[in-house]
Amino acid sequence: LFRSYRDSGAGDQASQVANTVVKKLTALSEDVLFPLDLDAGLRPEGKNGPLVRSLDAFSQYYQGWALGWEAQALLRAARLVGDRTLQDDFLTMAATYRYPASFSDDQAREIRRIKARMEAERLPQGVDPSRHLKLGRGSLSDVEWAIQLLQLRHGHQYPDIRTPSTLDAMDRCVEHNLLEPGDAQYLREAWLLASRVRAALALYGASSTDVLPIHRQGLEGAARLMGYSRGGASELEDTYLKVTRHSRAVFERVFYDKSV
Repeated sequence: LFRSYRDSGAGDQASQVANTVVKKLTALSEDVLFPLDLDAGLRPEGKNGPLVRSLDAFSQYYQGWALGWEAQALLRAARLVGDRTLQDDFLTMAATYRYPASFSDDQAREIRRIKARMEAERLPQGVDPSRHLKLGRGSLSDVEWAIQLLQLRHGHQYPDIRTPSTLDAMDRCVEHNLLEPGDAQYLREAWLLASRVRAALALYGASSTDVLPIHRQGLEGAARLMGYSRGGASELEDTYLKVTRHSRAVFERVFYDKSV
């Protein structure tokens, strides 16, 4: 969640407003019924960085200090609230870094290294990688990183793939022959299925919405909410594992192929 202001002399006032907004949103997010999980630490320089920056300060940061993954994170940047002209100027500034005129093999290798590290370090200990809905093999993360690498490589050349929507970007990559239609279908199916399972687990009240349940009761609850008939737990499980297996194969071909 980026917070910015235009006038460099308005830093104190902007900080006060930002702190108030973050405190109120944090209080709301503690309610289990609140639909968003907010992390104010996800910003340039993390928790050590200022809560709010001027537009010029953002530009200086991305030009001089930002890491490759931070440019990648800008691919999801979109308007939320506030002055529309400032939002437009921020997105124009961000386009320079998230859709670079050239994207080298070294930059691609760095993105791949970060993805591999994330798989090794962020996946909870003891969780079967094939069952994690966000970070597992062929799941949400695989689909999003594959599409984002295509955006980083080709967004400067093809302006219509410049969208924070994974599925929209996927469709436009197909239109420009950056992604085979069949591969896109596998990725789309996995992304949608993982998203539906997470939503069903949230509605069911599962202790975790990030892992396909092993226990029949939780799996059956999610299956029923997704429209499966009674006793559909095994069908859901088999479908998810099959769909994500196909998705992972596409991911490995698209994400790790240097010719992409």
